[in-house]
Amino acid sequence: MAFTGQNHGMDISIKLEKLTRIGRTVSATLDISEVLKRSLELEQDVVDAETGSILLLDAGGEYLEFAVALGDAANILKNHRIRVGEGISGYVAQTRAPLLIPDVRQDKRFLAYFDSKTGFQTRSVLCVPIQTEDKLIGVAQAINRRDGEAFTEDDLVLFSAFAGTLGVAIENARIHKTLLDQEKIRQEITAARQVQESYLPRHFPDAAGYEFAGRLIPARQVSGDFYDAFRMPDGRVVILIGDVSGKGLPAALFMCRLLTEMRAALRHGQTISAALAAVNQQLCEQTTRGMFVTLIAFVLDTGRRKLIVANAGHLPFFMTRGGQWVEVLAQKNPPVGILPGRRLNTSLIDLPAGAQILAFTDGVTEARGAGGELFGSARLKELLERTRLTPRLLCDAIIARLDRYGAGAEPADDTTLVAFGCVEEPADLSFEILSHPAYLSLARDAAASVVGGRLESKGVSEIQVALSEAISNVIRHTYKNDQTQKIEIDMGLRGEVFEIVVRDYGPKVNPEKLVGRALEAVRPGGLGIHFMKTVFQDVTYDTSVEIGNRLILRRRVGGKTQGEPQS
Repeated sequence: MAFTGQNHGMDISIKLEKLTRIGRTVSATLDISEVLKRSLELEQDVVDAETGSILLLDAGGEYLEFAVALGDAANILKNHRIRVGEGISGYVAQTRAPLLIPDVRQDKRFLAYFDSKTGFQTRSVLCVPIQTEDKLIGVAQAINRRDGEAFTEDDLVLFSAFAGTLGVAIENARIHKTLLDQEKIRQEITAARQVQESYLPRHFPDAAGYEFAGRLIPARQVSGDFYDAFRMPDGRVVILIGDVSGKGLPAALFMCRLLTEMRAALRHGQTISAALAAVNQQLCEQTTRGMFVTLIAFVLDTGRRKLIVANAGHLPFFMTRGGQWVEVLAQKNPPVGILPGRRLNTSLIDLPAGAQILAFTDGVTEARGAGGELFGSARLKELLERTRLTPRLLCDAIIARLDRYGAGAEPADDTTLVAFGCVEEPADLSFEILSHPAYLSLARDAAASVVGGRLESKGVSEIQVALSEAISNVIRHTYKNDQTQKIEIDMGLRGEVFEIVVRDYGPKVNPEKLVGRALEAVRPGGLGIHFMKTVFQDVTYDTSVEIGNRLILRRRVGGKTQGEPQS
């Protein structure tokens, strides 16, 4: 389109100046409502229109909806929409071509319906598409020249230029609004997660001879999983773990409500069965959206070594018996929040010395590997059978294995563990790791847990560094950085001697060739042999094993320390 020179009462240069001002004005704000309002007011001025409107394409791309209109008709039109292809505006949206209609009475596309609703009389119309590149945003209409004449081709050119400016402004405003909405959602989710985390125990109850641990890794920023631990008025310890149906904010809010009601009921002295029945009844009566929760509730009598268990539709848990991990199928009940009027059955379990409990949500067994295969309960049981760790270290070992199984990918479901049990001192620990540096922290923590009370912090740190060097040597030199091989570690106190055995299944090592390089030739990270022989009084390779190698590290640690020396 080009100017024809047919302007009415106003020099075209003045109109172009106004058009430039429109561009600056609508680009000066990122509020989409303000963009539309200002644009329409200026649109009226640039083509001397009596009134006008802007219609935006809906999300489905089928209808035009009145976003803003001038005059008394605005309130009437705001709830109306026009199907793409119908009427003048629908035709322009369909063809994406500007349209000038000097006299609507001569055009069959004109819909007289809106005049009848508003009492307005339409004579001449300009209608142009609002678009950016190939994307249709909506249409803009100018109706009736103020001087009573019909719109001209020059008016159409100006109006089309106006629509181009408006299209860019609307898209910028929409992008800005999207970013603001995303930031608002992020802030709300952050706040929700902070509230949720406040419900998780910061510290587990102190109980002589017992250790408690929990881990929760949300699949999203907020989780439907939960765990809790607190004391009842009679001194017994309650441990809870559960999984709310669904994910995200609704599940997190449901979890907060459940824990609040459970804590209140149990701290008022109700039995676990009565408390669960009361909470179940409340949730059945008041909860919408079909939400429910599976959970296990443990009530631990630390003095008598008795454990009451209530399983409400949750997975079985694992327990050590006779030094072996076994799956425990306690009496099961339906999930909480489904069937009203139910009293949940419980089981009573004796806890022998050294017994441990591990409970988890399905994010553990349903974790997927790189090929899509589930981790499964069989892999979990195999890991447990090769592991003898304290509850805290056990949780760390499982999380590390799940992370490597999923190749470091984000979990598809919330992952939650609780472990607790009788902890004997001194502890003999044994566990299997993969030949990956991610497991070094687990090995260091395990060493500290055994000798932490027998050495000052400097000595503990030396042992941790030397053990890291030993494992790193296996990864780099024996397994040639293949991060999928297994390394077995056993450690414990033999009288006043701390012993660590690192077992690999790689090629045989010739101990005679394991001579540290001259110190001046050692690169950073290459102090392994020197440092191990400095930290440990005895560094030995056992060559009697048929496959692989056994590195044995021994250091005298003496009795328990009475604290750090004062500086």
